[in-house]
Amino acid sequence: MSLQKRYKFEKTRSPIPFDLLYIIIQELLSNEQLGSLAKLCCVSKELYSYIIPLLYTNVHIKSDEQLQSFLTLPQSTRIAVKEEKQKQKQQITKNLVKSVVLSVKRNRSRSNSLERNSNNSNNANSENNGNISINSKIYNLNLMKELKLDIYPSRRSFKLSSKLPSPLSVDKLFFTSLALKNLYDKLNKSNAPKILVSFWSSHLPTLIKPKKVIIDYSNLNLMGDNDETYLKDENWLDTMTGMSFSLQSWSPTTTTTTTTNTSSSKIYDNNYLKEIELIGNNWFGILPSPGVKVKMIHTDFIEDSNQLAEQEQVETQEEDLVTVNETILNTPSNETDEIVELIEKRKKIIKKRVESLIMGLRSSQALYETYQSNQLINWNITDILPPQIKITNDIRSKEEIENEEYSEKRKIINDILIELDEKCPNLTKRYSKIGSDGRRELSCLTLEQSND
Repeated sequence: MSLQKRYKFEKTRSPIPFDLLYIIIQELLSNEQLGSLAKLCCVSKELYSYIIPLLYTNVHIKSDEQLQSFLTLPQSTRIAVKEEKQKQKQQITKNLVKSVVLSVKRNRSRSNSLERNSNNSNNANSENNGNISINSKIYNLNLMKELKLDIYPSRRSFKLSSKLPSPLSVDKLFFTSLALKNLYDKLNKSNAPKILVSFWSSHLPTLIKPKKVIIDYSNLNLMGDNDETYLKDENWLDTMTGMSFSLQSWSPTTTTTTTTNTSSSKIYDNNYLKEIELIGNNWFGILPSPGVKVKMIHTDFIEDSNQLAEQEQVETQEEDLVTVNETILNTPSNETDEIVELIEKRKKIIKKRVESLIMGLRSSQALYETYQSNQLINWNITDILPPQIKITNDIRSKEEIENEEYSEKRKIINDILIELDEKCPNLTKRYSKIGSDGRRELSCLTLEQSND
């Protein structure tokens, strides 16, 4: 994806019109023909400046080998980065020596010394920025906006990321279900999974610096055969704990400023992680560091493509049988029994989601108390209510359906408040409020329903 050597671009115009080149580029990009696009970049500077942002803006890594090649810098760049880091260390030591010498010489004013130090540091930063910006690979890496991972980074990838001048700064980091499965397999092979996870999580900030992390486990069957609320496997518990350690490694940095001689205040620099988004049927133990917003999007369990194809074939066969024996199967008694069964199943799903949500809020409060954080808990829950059961002869109006949905939401909030009042009173004392309907609510919890 990166160019290992510089090419001399020809000044002659391309014989192919730009409109046709645009169609070719979009076709190659949709088919993920990255090698052809990389060769097309060498034709002219115009194509290079147009294709490179398309390649690096949204990056999808499907294997650890791809991630290693993506992070590997050319030898000249590695030498330049190493020299720049040595220069920065030398500059820091020089500034420290100068500050000590200037503190001894009291005849000089403090303002002059600060100006000299600031000028030296500014000159050093300008030199560093000038040298780094020359390299095309580092410049291209800074173009990234979204990184999607189908794997969890290995030790080799972390070692390569340590040679970068700075972590990869992206707006979104997407962990797919394949990345969780990959982490599960790695921890399953290890004799000390918790130690291994703590090692990986400590190195993640050297690899990437995201503002938002999305974790999708909607097509992973994490629950037992009896549809229990908890995880069916202890290794999956270690996996979710590992993801929590990974998210908590991007903790907001704090700087202490002294306001008076006796008091000081902390300012949180939340330039790292601001929000996480979880996609799945329930919440399963993933928590970020304090001050990070949690958004949970509830979905039904989505099976793999092969299983879905087999299920579609079975459904088509069943539809054929229904058309043949339509008068036998579609009796009113069978229809009412099926509706009752679907309603009971929907109630069980809501109960499990509420139980997992209560567990998540309690765990979040415990984490905040452990860190002694004064920041506010912020949870946004989407689609905690499954879709309504469709009835053929439904005579209810739209207002009646909306009122029924509101009453279900209100029952969920009441159940959460009753449970938290008993088991986590500190959370309800801090976040309880009176809503617009005159009933008690939680300011840290927002329930939403999508329009689908």
